[in-house]
Amino acid sequence: MFESQWSEVAGVKRFAALYAVLVGVPVLALFGILRLGTGIEPPPSVGGTWRIAVDASGVRSEIPGEAGVAAFSIAQSGRRLEVTVGSETRPAGGRIDGRRVWAEHRRDGVVQWRLEASLTGADTLAGEWKMMSQAGVSTIPFEARREGSSAASSRGH
Repeated sequence: MFESQWSEVAGVKRFAALYAVLVGVPVLALFGILRLGTGIEPPPSVGGTWRIAVDASGVRSEIPGEAGVAAFSIAQSGRRLEVTVGSETRPAGGRIDGRRVWAEHRRDGVVQWRLEASLTGADTLAGEWKMMSQAGVSTIPFEARREGSSAASSRGH
């Protein structure tokens, strides 16, 4: 009789140890991961349609896409961006690092244009389009404002 109680106690101890390993360790790991992530900040939201402001030199039509296109759109997933200008079917790949936005459009492996800008406000981008051609690089300064509500732009993705 004493042996059957002893084997029952050993079985409970084995079950408790197995439970602690299979449930306790993952729960502790989850809390550790959540604690590590408390200091991580999402990148600012830059997704949406951006209307290009005409600057003093009136070079808006030189920005890539259709002649006279005064807007571009950005699709954002975390730090990754896709920038589409006019009726282009293939978006340019890019990134956001802090408040800096960068995108590059390639055709057949050759860079066609590069966008380098900074968020100067929740709904304002300022920077340069760099147009590549056989003649060289043309740098076009620009400023753009996001269309739509500024309340949505203050949230990160």
